[in-house]
Amino acid sequence: MKRKGRECNGTSDHIDSIPDDLTSEILCRLPGKSLMKLQYLSKFWLSIIRSQRFIDSFFSRSLNRGSSLLITFNNGDFTRNTKKRLFFFSASSEGEQKSCSTLVANLDMTIVSSEGEQKSSSTLVASTDNYSCRRSNLVRGFVCCSHQGRFLICNPTTRQIVALPKTGHNKCSSIYLGYDPIDDQYKALCMTVSRGDFGDVEHKVLTLGRGDSKNLSWREINDNTKPHISSTKGICIDGVVYYGARRPNFDKVIVCFDVRSEKISFINPPFIKRGWEPGTNLMNYKGKLAFVNTAYYPYRERFILWILDNVEKHEWSNIRCKLPLSPSKLLSYSFIGCNKPGEIILAPQLLSHNLEPFYILYYDVTRHDIRMVRLEGIADNEEFRRRYGIGENGDCHVFMASQHFDDINFL
Repeated sequence: MKRKGRECNGTSDHIDSIPDDLTSEILCRLPGKSLMKLQYLSKFWLSIIRSQRFIDSFFSRSLNRGSSLLITFNNGDFTRNTKKRLFFFSASSEGEQKSCSTLVANLDMTIVSSEGEQKSSSTLVASTDNYSCRRSNLVRGFVCCSHQGRFLICNPTTRQIVALPKTGHNKCSSIYLGYDPIDDQYKALCMTVSRGDFGDVEHKVLTLGRGDSKNLSWREINDNTKPHISSTKGICIDGVVYYGARRPNFDKVIVCFDVRSEKISFINPPFIKRGWEPGTNLMNYKGKLAFVNTAYYPYRERFILWILDNVEKHEWSNIRCKLPLSPSKLLSYSFIGCNKPGEIILAPQLLSHNLEPFYILYYDVTRHDIRMVRLEGIADNEEFRRRYGIGENGDCHVFMASQHFDDINFL
């Protein structure tokens, strides 16, 4: 017997008679990509999948399942016969298991450039990196990136893309995405420098609401920050966005943006001279802000993991590490973050020009040993490479994040 008022649209009477709570429980166990397809089978399933209660329940399960790797790369610095593309892949959290030797990555979405996009890019925020997640950050299931001169917020699970509006300034240093867990709200922080490299620094904030991505606007916030230039990717931990920056005297500093209060403050790193090393990433180490320092070890065979133990007092602890690999091999890798057990993850910075295996390194800072996990599915198919000109159009830069979660939320 069918329930009154429910549209079936081809579903069977048997499925239609399942209690609503059980239907929601069954759907919640499915992958996010499957749910994006199932929501169009009937208005009833759409009402369940797009309800905030279901979205929150799905994300809670996603947190319990563990994070995934998010892998993005372009198809070259220049193109001959193919359009420029930005690819988003993800791989499951099975890499956190010590017994895992192989991970399989799946293509989630692709952003393709076109002449129309290039012509309209002047109406959006200007970016210094046309195809990059280099100065972006990953928050829950959303990633902030730049593409064809515009800043975008993307959800690889839902394939939603939100283009951020222009800021009103000619020079935009970086945009960072943050999440306030108390008010359940996403905000983007834009840092602009009005003149020169170390001119007047201004910060603007944009609130991202559910389903209202067409009416976004920036607003200025009052802050007393001294001149600085952003130097690292951002990371959001417990409602605070952090990113590394440098001052005119080349001292390094960590900028903190409280997403809820919209207040900005500074944290002093354990040592402030010499600036940030190229490729430095702030990371979430077991719930604490951390970063890797290789300044004194040019071949990266050794590094120091600095961990922020007390935010108010700027107190840091450190772990000294030595990688059991040859320096020549390490130079092609970058530190991308940590996994839940606390292993430091290193990944290649470029795709190989030929069909070569793609390996990720997991370093245990306690046992001081390293393991290699082969990542399959990352442009390791000859047909895929030929179709998109990979290996023929210059370097393909790879940017990876270690704490990506399946999220079906819409901004």
